[in-house]
Amino acid sequence: MSRYPDVEVEIFEAASEFSPIGAGIGIWPRAWRALMAIGLEDLAQYASRPPSDEPGNDLTGYFLLDSVRILIFSPVCTLELRKSDQFNGYSFCRIISDGTLLFFHRADFHAVLVKHLSCQIQYSKRLKTYRRLESGELELLFDDHSISRCDLLIGADGIKSAVRQTFLHEQAQKALAEGRTADADTLLAAVHPAWTGALAYRALVPVDKLDNYVIHDYGTEVRFEFKSPVLLQTYDDLSQYLGKDWVYEGGCFQAIIAYPIAKSSLINIVAYHINDSLAGTTFDRPWIQDAEKDDLLNATSHWEPEFIELTKDGCLLAELLGHRLAKRETLPTVLRIYDVFRRPFAQDIAQKSFKNGSYLTLTHEDFILDGCEASEEAERLHEMGEVIIDNWRWAWETSLDNMIHRAIFTFEEDF
Repeated sequence: MSRYPDVEVEIFEAASEFSPIGAGIGIWPRAWRALMAIGLEDLAQYASRPPSDEPGNDLTGYFLLDSVRILIFSPVCTLELRKSDQFNGYSFCRIISDGTLLFFHRADFHAVLVKHLSCQIQYSKRLKTYRRLESGELELLFDDHSISRCDLLIGADGIKSAVRQTFLHEQAQKALAEGRTADADTLLAAVHPAWTGALAYRALVPVDKLDNYVIHDYGTEVRFEFKSPVLLQTYDDLSQYLGKDWVYEGGCFQAIIAYPIAKSSLINIVAYHINDSLAGTTFDRPWIQDAEKDDLLNATSHWEPEFIELTKDGCLLAELLGHRLAKRETLPTVLRIYDVFRRPFAQDIAQKSFKNGSYLTLTHEDFILDGCEASEEAERLHEMGEVIIDNWRWAWETSLDNMIHRAIFTFEEDF
């Protein structure tokens, strides 16, 4: 939005300051292209494997579109899926994408975003609710009893969003006034977030604390390899370890991934387990809590030695809001067009991501493995891998550019 000086933007942050928190974050080519298009090229210096213009890497060239540098990537092996809940684990799927999956330390990623902010930021402002005024403006009410006004409110206030709760209550009251009782009940049921049944263990391990590795410095990137013959984990050979027989709290299953971040100085490890029977319920425990490393080690003690040793929306809205025809009186049209183009795509991706998460537990009803012979199991896993790849293709085969152009064309046609 900094490209549109006629649009005044103000950010309200609940914390007293922006702080570097979080572990690792992965960015697929689609999202990376969008970040480059809005001028965040300096993110590349923090990637464990930044895209390079050198021949032979995944970036093969670029072209200019409306003065925007559009990157062209070549196919690379992004991720390998392994069945690892046995001593002799094996790979059953290699995900080939146009451009690689880039990994960052979340604190580095966050710092670059904050650096590029050009708008006013109000700290220690936790939104309580909002209300609509007769003028068409929105009045924002904060926990500290302060008040602010705006023409458009974007709720990026987390999974316990006050914006979402107020909006859904507002729409439910409207539905009741119109006699749509069923719609009102559906809206009210979505006020509080529903749990997917998944829990994740996360940890950051400093590479210099590992005693069985060697670092290779290739000038433009740093790679690490483990010296053990049973353990080879480089950025170009990234594996996700899958299993289905880790029993936890009455029947849960897991997948585990580890990858380098912070210029390969840290290893980010994520292990999650899913209880499908709890999907859609309310999570009534602390959202974040400490866990002991023995919880993970004991649960995976029978896994293959390789693992044991190892142990994007804003762009479209901004383009529409910055358009010369976007004014206070045309905001409803802007939001309607954004909703038409973006929401179906986002909902489809959410469904595909949820399904892939279920596939990675090796327990999905589409690919039952219990009772299979080894050859049949391998065949079913291969078929499942193809479905997983298809569900992820949007991340490297699609671009925001086409959606933005079609949305802007539709906006201009309306006037």
